[in-house]
Amino acid sequence: MELEVYHKEWLVSTMLILRKPGKPAYNVAKAYWPIGLLNTVGKLLSVLVAADISFLAEKHNMLPVHQFSSCPGRNTSDAIHLVTNRIKNAWRAGKVMATLFLDIQAPVAELLGDMIKTVLPVCRRPNYQPLLSTHISSSKEVALATATDTHHASPVSVYCDGSGYGGGIGVAAVLYLDGMEESSLTYHLSSDAEHTVYEGEVVGFTLGLHLLALVVGQIRRGAIMGSDSQAAIMALDNQHPHPAHYLLDHIHTAAKNLHRKVNQLSRMPERCAVLRAGKKWTACTRGATDLQVHWTPGHIGFGPNVRMDKLAKDAAQGTSSDPKMLPVYLWSKPLLASILATRQRMLTDIEGLWQRRWKKSPRFPKINRINDTLPSKGYMHLVQDLDRKQSTILTQFRTGHVPLNQYLFCIKHSETPACPHCQELAVETIRHFLFECPHYQYKCQTHVVSKLCREAESLLSRPDALKFFFRYVRASRRFKTLTPSAHPTPAPPPTHTPQPRHNPTQQA
Repeated sequence: MELEVYHKEWLVSTMLILRKPGKPAYNVAKAYWPIGLLNTVGKLLSVLVAADISFLAEKHNMLPVHQFSSCPGRNTSDAIHLVTNRIKNAWRAGKVMATLFLDIQAPVAELLGDMIKTVLPVCRRPNYQPLLSTHISSSKEVALATATDTHHASPVSVYCDGSGYGGGIGVAAVLYLDGMEESSLTYHLSSDAEHTVYEGEVVGFTLGLHLLALVVGQIRRGAIMGSDSQAAIMALDNQHPHPAHYLLDHIHTAAKNLHRKVNQLSRMPERCAVLRAGKKWTACTRGATDLQVHWTPGHIGFGPNVRMDKLAKDAAQGTSSDPKMLPVYLWSKPLLASILATRQRMLTDIEGLWQRRWKKSPRFPKINRINDTLPSKGYMHLVQDLDRKQSTILTQFRTGHVPLNQYLFCIKHSETPACPHCQELAVETIRHFLFECPHYQYKCQTHVVSKLCREAESLLSRPDALKFFFRYVRASRRFKTLTPSAHPTPAPPPTHTPQPRHNPTQQA
């Protein structure tokens, strides 16, 4: 380092290109291994220079206080402790802590520009108490009775619903005054490839609160909101990060503004007096009215739910109210695409591609005769309650690799493919063994046909028929090494033969 010399040989590298074995074509770069050969003596000098630079940067305070990378004595655990401490300090002060973790380089961020959208994890502290009280009954019957009573007793009520219909997601909200429909709002989110029905249910609450804000003078004593989605209702009490939480923040903000409007209206004389005195008036945003959210089960004949369901289906097909009548966040910018919906769309596309490729496979005709539902998870559901021995027997019968004479003859382990009980007049196939062989006719009639009647052909594909299949295999005694026992026989307890006591007075 003192001579300030870096030899040219240390800058030279030799690149070897090796072929990856088993590749179908070698006209692409991924079919090769690039292997670089370097003179590593120069790396020793680089390590020494890096150590000196790190020391000088620490000594002269050239790095930020919270720099953890490439700093001696600091590691990832220290960074986690610092972040945890900052979050807990914010919670103790009654604040909300939002952290944004980025793993992209600056040029990439400049390239993307407006394509990057930041969504805060939560906007409220974990112990935040919503301004809407939620009520979910224990059963549909109780919920229907409660919804009917509150609908007739409450002068103001609004019901909201989200629906997925015809490949789209729609939402609707209907306002009732004294049991009569006053107005309604509908909104078309987008296709079900970008949004979920759950998001529609959540947006429905914001439409309902927007309708209540139009009749704020009539809800001083409270209002009833109804929804058929228990998940959306329970999410109102969940302030932790979860799907569509940013839409729930709109609900809490709308409820807060509604309380503020009711408070300003109910205390108008006091507010005017304070403003005339030149003082600042602060409206109350909690406790000004009673907003209740009730679960109203769908498809049970409740009138408002039937009306909502029809409007929501119309909205799913593209019908929306006038944008000027909707909440600002719905028409100012398009809603963010749902991660869950995007993931489901990708899985659906992958599964469709899988099915198309599978049908073109040369193995498709043979496997399709065994299981025509492939590709699917049907076989995994079929064997999930079986032990290893039973699943082995079932797999052998379904694939045809079972030790019957037809298969044994094919693999040259039997001199004839004929059935040993039919005087070589029939080939011992799986169908012959299960249904046609006269030697097993009584056992087949007892364990299979009498139990399944004409559905004996589905013996190997129905979960409820497998027990009869295993009983028949066990009763036939055709496969001594494969037959599973119906009930494992416990091992007998060890016998203990008492030994005669040694009497010292006895002589041998």
